[in-house]
Amino acid sequence: MADDNFQTFPTVSSDVTEEEQNLSLKEKINLIDSEIRQLYEFCVKAGYTQPQIEQCAQPLLAVQSKEKHLHWFRWLFSFALLTALMVFLFYYDPTYREICIYGKFVAMKWDWTEIYNYECVIDNPYYVQDQLTEEDCNACKDFRTVTREANISTSRIADDFLFSNIPVIVTDAMDDWEALKKFDLNFLTEIYENNEVLKYSGTECQFETTLPQYQTPQELLSAVQSGEEQKFQAFWENCEKEAAKVFRKYYRRPYYMPPMTEGTEGNWFIVSLGEKKTLSVNWDCSATWMAQVKQTGTFILKPNEVCKSICRKVLVKLEPGEVLTVPNSMWSVSYKPVGTNPVVTFGSGVTWD
Repeated sequence: MADDNFQTFPTVSSDVTEEEQNLSLKEKINLIDSEIRQLYEFCVKAGYTQPQIEQCAQPLLAVQSKEKHLHWFRWLFSFALLTALMVFLFYYDPTYREICIYGKFVAMKWDWTEIYNYECVIDNPYYVQDQLTEEDCNACKDFRTVTREANISTSRIADDFLFSNIPVIVTDAMDDWEALKKFDLNFLTEIYENNEVLKYSGTECQFETTLPQYQTPQELLSAVQSGEEQKFQAFWENCEKEAAKVFRKYYRRPYYMPPMTEGTEGNWFIVSLGEKKTLSVNWDCSATWMAQVKQTGTFILKPNEVCKSICRKVLVKLEPGEVLTVPNSMWSVSYKPVGTNPVVTFGSGVTWD
């Protein structure tokens, strides 16, 4: 048996023939690979175990291991050299100043608007935004009247209303807000005319009115104050941070909003005088709160497309000092003026994940 194995031992020579010298690199690699495979197959047939084969091939494996260590050492050395160079450049004051100057120059020239408008810098392919289903519509199937609550806890608001997509009115949220006394038609006209921030704000924000000849709240309020307009209705948003901040000092975040909700940056007004047309308004947030300041505000809550065949419209009359909160995933809001006196409503939104 030993003689047979010896006779079948593959012919492998360290001498290089002229024909082998003329082979291309790919052919040389294939030749070496073929000889190694022959040796391996011979050892397996001869009854050698895997550890024994590895021990016999140790000289060849040692060369491969050495090459791997050398490659790793070269990479580590290059990385250390690059790191040392970067540290030196940042600690060497003249070079650091040059880097800062050119860095600021590039930052000013770079167009950041596209990144600014992204909700996420890196999209998560496994994240799927919750979509309303017909099963969710069971929450509003028998919903007919918006309940009024006072001294309500944040946990109850979250569980019974926000997460259940049920609108609610809180009657004591504005008790200590200066807005309840201040926000009338005269105050709005004056502050938009005299405040340096508001005077030129709103050109890029949402503005809707029954008088299309006016493009900004400043123009509209000025015309109403001068008596040019006797009847109007308008909705506008203070989407610019500084403009929204002017009004924010007159109110606070509603006390009943849970900690997991984050207030939106802007705020908005709905103002009407003697107008009877219905105005539909939309907000890009998880829920919207509407604070009634002057007179009675009438709102129509409409179920969205998924639920409109299951749930009914709900009419809400909001009295001064009351705050209506509406989850936007299930409901859309329309405003219907009542009476001939100026009606003022303002509000903002909240978001959550």
